[in-house]
Amino acid sequence: DASAIAECFHDYCVTPMHYFRNKFETPENRSYLLLGNLANFFLDELIFAQQPDEVSFDETFLKSFRQSPFEYTSCRDIAADEDFRDFMRKARTQFENIKRVITEDFPRRGINLHQCTLEPSFFSERYGFQGRLDLLHINKKAYEIVELKSGKLPYPAYDTGKIALNHEVQTGVYRLMTESVFDVPSRRVEAAILYSSGSIPGTNLRFAAGFQQLEKEIINVRNLIIANEHAIINGNNQTVAQLFQALYDTTGTAQKSATFYTQRIEQFKSVLQQCTPMELSYFYRYIRFVSRELYLQKTGDVEYESPAGVASLWNSDFTERAEALDVLYGLSIESIDDSGNDMKIVFRRNHAGNDVVNFREGEICIVYPRQDEQDTVLNRQILKGALAAISREFVEVRFRNKQRNRTFFNENPLWAIEHDALDTSYNSMYKSLFDFLNAEKQQRDLLLGLRAPQAPAIPENKLPYPESIIRKAMAAEDYFLIIGPPGTGKTSIFARRLIEEFYAKENGNMLVLAYTNRAVDELCEAINAAFGCKDENSCNYIRVGSELSCAEAYRDRLLQNISEKASNRESLRTTIRKTRIVVSTLASINGKPELFSLKKFDVAIIDEASQILEPQIIGLLPRFDKFIMIGDHHQLPAIVLQKKQVAAIHEPELTGAGITSCAHSLFERLLRNCVGNNWTHAYTQLTIQGRMHEQIAAFPSTHFYPQALLSAKEWQAQPWRSSFPETGNVFLQHVSKSRIAFFSTEQLPPQSTSSKTNTPEAEIVAEVIRSVATVYAHDRR
Repeated sequence: DASAIAECFHDYCVTPMHYFRNKFETPENRSYLLLGNLANFFLDELIFAQQPDEVSFDETFLKSFRQSPFEYTSCRDIAADEDFRDFMRKARTQFENIKRVITEDFPRRGINLHQCTLEPSFFSERYGFQGRLDLLHINKKAYEIVELKSGKLPYPAYDTGKIALNHEVQTGVYRLMTESVFDVPSRRVEAAILYSSGSIPGTNLRFAAGFQQLEKEIINVRNLIIANEHAIINGNNQTVAQLFQALYDTTGTAQKSATFYTQRIEQFKSVLQQCTPMELSYFYRYIRFVSRELYLQKTGDVEYESPAGVASLWNSDFTERAEALDVLYGLSIESIDDSGNDMKIVFRRNHAGNDVVNFREGEICIVYPRQDEQDTVLNRQILKGALAAISREFVEVRFRNKQRNRTFFNENPLWAIEHDALDTSYNSMYKSLFDFLNAEKQQRDLLLGLRAPQAPAIPENKLPYPESIIRKAMAAEDYFLIIGPPGTGKTSIFARRLIEEFYAKENGNMLVLAYTNRAVDELCEAINAAFGCKDENSCNYIRVGSELSCAEAYRDRLLQNISEKASNRESLRTTIRKTRIVVSTLASINGKPELFSLKKFDVAIIDEASQILEPQIIGLLPRFDKFIMIGDHHQLPAIVLQKKQVAAIHEPELTGAGITSCAHSLFERLLRNCVGNNWTHAYTQLTIQGRMHEQIAAFPSTHFYPQALLSAKEWQAQPWRSSFPETGNVFLQHVSKSRIAFFSTEQLPPQSTSSKTNTPEAEIVAEVIRSVATVYAHDRR
């Protein structure tokens, strides 16, 4: 990312190790960050407005507050009314400065608002950069980039032409990207920083000249970052330790005046110095694992048969990606709606050969003009959005930024949509690992399996199933694991009952998590069923997430929607404090760390736990007094990109503690530990299933659950009776005589060009369904 490169350049120290350090630091929700986001919002609103000079600060600030009330409420710097008023004064100054630049400086520079695009994104394969500009102005003469900065003016403040080094680097990266994407000479690209805190008219917009020497330094630092990443991926734990030492050594080259930087590095150092050799080994090994996962997500696996990784956008042939069902193409714009807070574009699907695609609602995507095979993501401006709806005829995409400039859309009749990928989940894992090292020693010992989970002695009583399991889970003091084979009611019975039991206690807050949004929908349904949630007054939970990834029935409980209804910050704080149940995916809660500053959670109930890798959750668990994991590693194991042998752990201090593979979930590892140490008080396997007939259940029961699956209802034991006559049709014969059949398609010729479709298997499925209908019609079922 362009911004990540820029943050490696500071007056006090220029080093690629800033990139390495930023992996592990969790940015707090501070007022200066909030002000930066607000300034960008001001820019967007003023650019989009028909009459920018008529836009008022009060209305725009209120609009911002209504869109992000939680961010304003959770920022501790402005919690006091006096601090909030001071923040508003600073915001007003920034608003007036940005407004003056747009209404006075832009026209003077020949920048036409109708020719400006907000937050266009670009890939530059030539230089290995990606980035999103704040504003791009294109005319026949030049490409003009404007990057907004809301912080203090560069030192010395009286120098009205001064640009901070990191900001100058950012414009340099954007300049290189723009040159490579549009294939234009450097003299046609101009880049400026808009310092919105400056109050002297005519000094806010500062253009940065292009310097070849600086560009060489930028490329060098970028390549050193990649060299470090390759070292982590291909090295061992000692390699990672050496990188941390290199980070510590940067204090020797930093300017003596940068005491704040030295203190920050010393804090880093102290965290790692208090760790045991085993903890450091765990930390280093999982850094290597996460780095390799991120590398594969970006570049793909060369041995993989179909396009994979972000780089497939330019490394693979368009036809190949289309055959893999990873492209929507031949799209035309049906409508553009910018009446709300965002921009919605509905595209018509015109290409008959593009009817089956691998896209789901809620996914993030890349949209770009594509008239023919010459147009690619490397030579066109791209827009990043989220897929809001998809049907046979139409695709709706939502974009965060509205665009006043419609020329871009009008000039391009045909469009393509491809998958996007973010580094966010990987960045969260790095931070989670570092958070784990910051946890209390007894918590670290518990999660590493060095300390047994505690539970009081429970008197022998013959409670019926499932009550006996609920009592056992409630009695556990540290954690409890529930293995839930298919049809055993993991969510509908056990997650629901545990939520009811914890809620029945007068005090205490619970965080209910799952890996997927689909599972979170089911948890919301279980909570509604438990507490009779009929309207917002009777509902007693908050859901964290986005509208597009949430079923419509539960959208009124989204934190964003609840926040928008709050009359002020105090009422929102009160609502959050009083609401004892919060439901979320793991990814969504990792994106809202401020919630933990407003609320202490006593217990976490984690569904789909077998899908969650250790670094995804290891830093979160110490926040709770107790956690309960529900999952089944036989059904839903964690998914990783790297091969089994590469993910294997060989460090003896880890394997000796049962930590044998980075590809295993924490749930699976803790379960293995509990079974091996006979900690029967900390886990259980559900045995009664109500989904399958016992003849169907026999297969998983035999191969995965040591003959442990029992039937819940009478119908599950009833024999199969059909009067359908003997037939030579193999499908009808199987369907009429047995409940289980296996059809091998290995010898059938592959008729599908994509690994995501299998025509022979699809034909068999259709034939089986047809046979079921025939047999049932004959038997009058």
